[in-house]
Amino acid sequence: MESEVALPRVGELRLADLKAVYGASLRSMCHIDVLVLDAGGGVPVTARVELGELRAGRGNHCALVCPSCGAGKSLLLARHGALKCRGCHGHLTRRALEHRSHDWTRLGGGEEDAILRVFQPARHLTPGRLDQARDLAAALVAADQLRVTELQERLATLSANVGSDR
Repeated sequence: MESEVALPRVGELRLADLKAVYGASLRSMCHIDVLVLDAGGGVPVTARVELGELRAGRGNHCALVCPSCGAGKSLLLARHGALKCRGCHGHLTRRALEHRSHDWTRLGGGEEDAILRVFQPARHLTPGRLDQARDLAAALVAADQLRVTELQERLATLSANVGSDR
């Protein structure tokens, strides 16, 4: 049997890789024994992973059952000596981490992202999109000016308090 998997993925057990190795016979299996290298360089994780079903699209599909929460997943991660899904490991994607950051939530990261998306090469520039980008840029500048004014007021108050202590 030929395998389409080029290299093992460090720290990941993907259903797509198992399908490439086992093909259609994967559907008839109820579990699989795996050895997954730990992403942090720790001890490799050996586990018996149950195979179940994941409701997606128009029907049920073969899935890996997370040993921790019991949910059907297409990806399990090997971290800290355990094989679990992203949610059970508390692993966030780069995009999710970005959307939780201070820059995104309070300093206009969302607006900045929207402006950059207007000018993506694949998008056709229209007058409406340019107006949208102009409005977003004006809102960013206004918010920055408001923050600068607040900081100047705080600095003036702080300087007055420090000057009166002398």
